[in-house]
Amino acid sequence: MRPVPLSGGQSLSANVVPEDRVRVRMRDGRTLDLRVTAVETDTLVSGEQRIPLRYIECIEIRDFSWTRTTLLLVGVGLTLFLISHINPYSL
Repeated sequence: MRPVPLSGGQSLSANVVPEDRVRVRMRDGRTLDLRVTAVETDTLVSGEQRIPLRYIECIEIRDFSWTRTTLLLVGVGLTLFLISHINPYSL
């Protein structure tokens, strides 16, 4: 999850685009997992649901990390390789 800045002069559409999967934490404490269908100047839209930015405390984008995925796959592959090449009689 990557946090999205809600202030600092950047518009929301500079960081969130349609089809992004986001987690929205509302000021009232609720948390929503949404797929963004549109981004307006001061509103996040998901399907028929429109959420004005003034009600949002934090937005996080679900982000795919090539680095973490690659490291995980290499680690699993190396572990399987080592396990398959251990000679049980050498211990």
